[in-house]
Amino acid sequence: IIMATGRWDHPNQVNNVLGFPYIFRGALDVRATKINEEMKMATAIAIASIVSDEELHEDYVVPDAFDERVVEVVAKAVSETAIKMGITR
Repeated sequence: IIMATGRWDHPNQVNNVLGFPYIFRGALDVRATKINEEMKMATAIAIASIVSDEELHEDYVVPDAFDERVVEVVAKAVSETAIKMGITR
């Protein structure tokens, strides 16, 4: 069984800290005028891309909230998506 939860005492903790701060960072970097569904999807894909095939196992399907790779990967995905969507100033 593979399970992700918001509980800190279980593996695969899904926490909003994986997305929200870095979604805003990416949006602010390019002065996005809004946050849309495409940017949210880019965030989810970016978070999932951090866990390599070698790291992937039932107790590790999402990166830890303190994984330093998250900020760069998510902010970049969000900013690139905003530019692509034409919603920057």
